[in-house]
Amino acid sequence: LPDDIQEQTRRVMRTILEVLEFNGLTWKNVIHVYEFLTDMRDADLIHATMGEFLAGTNWYPADTMIGVNTLSAPGARFELDVIAARAID
Repeated sequence: LPDDIQEQTRRVMRTILEVLEFNGLTWKNVIHVYEFLTDMRDADLIHATMGEFLAGTNWYPADTMIGVNTLSAPGARFELDVIAARAID
């Protein structure tokens, strides 16, 4: 992983977007986001980068930010868990 927190965030957001689209969902289906950071000082950069993906959607889901010591991948500084829901017809 690159050390650059914005590039890590972009990679995470692109992956989440691919999963959403594969399931016929969009960012507006996301109802909650859990953000895991190894350095809370990165929060503003992460949110600005996430905003690049949410721009124009007029949608910003609820989120919870958690500071952790380590993440699942070596070198990872940011992980994202997303809860999305589909409307029931």
